[in-house]
Amino acid sequence: MRFTILILVALGFGWSAASVLAQPPGGPPPGGPGVQPPPPADVGDRPPAPPPDGPDGGGAPPAGAPGRRLFESPAGPPPGGPGDPLLRLVHARRPDLARRLMELRERSPERFRAVIADALLSQLEAALDRAEGGPPRPGLPGRPEGRGPRGDRPLMPDRFGPGERPGPGPGSRGPGPQGPPGDEAVESRVRDLEQRVHELEQQTRELARRTREVTEADRPAAREELRKRLREQFELRGELRKLHAERMERQLRMLQEQLERVKQELREREAEREAIIDRRLENLLGGEGDRW
Repeated sequence: MRFTILILVALGFGWSAASVLAQPPGGPPPGGPGVQPPPPADVGDRPPAPPPDGPDGGGAPPAGAPGRRLFESPAGPPPGGPGDPLLRLVHARRPDLARRLMELRERSPERFRAVIADALLSQLEAALDRAEGGPPRPGLPGRPEGRGPRGDRPLMPDRFGPGERPGPGPGSRGPGPQGPPGDEAVESRVRDLEQRVHELEQQTRELARRTREVTEADRPAAREELRKRLREQFELRGELRKLHAERMERQLRMLQEQLERVKQELREREAEREAIIDRRLENLLGGEGDRW
């Protein structure tokens, strides 16, 4: 079920990107996605009378007039026209996110297409991995290795004041999903173990199926073979859990060190409160920028 939902969402991403690429820069053509749908019939099954054309009649806009813009008013049509299934889906669950997507498309259609393409590819890759029964890839779906939930953003601003030590900047790599940097050997071992555990899981399931089908005379030997595979799988899973625990310990140590640095910088700033304020005052009066 989850795979089907992911595929539908991925198709929605692709449909939306294709509709954006197909639209001219000036917006949808007259009579296209911007046209208001006719009101429903209010008496029996009689079809409604066609509304008059023109800007006041609610019909098709005159030639050269742009269609209704998405999110124009609360009483307007739902976000996304016939070519925007993605925006309709996103708006139903996350109106704030849908609004950000619309603003991005208005500011930079090229950047909007890149965001949609990245999201589509990452979701498709994750869905294919699950469909093929492969082990999980390093990092989370759609997130590069070593990045946090919102990318490589620092925990605190990268400057605490003139002359002070900078904190972790946007380009620095902190302890992300794959642990601190320099653990490539450990991560390689983790990937190998995950692959082997997955293979053993497939083998044990197949062996269990065959064991259920053998005769009573052959069943003890088949059960012993299955038990042997389960022992091997248990040992590998235990080693894998230990590696994950060690990774978490390293991440925790790095976070504790970062926290101590931030606390020390806060103490230093508090001790230099008046000096920092004076420097800020001089900067403002001298027009030397916006640094604290």
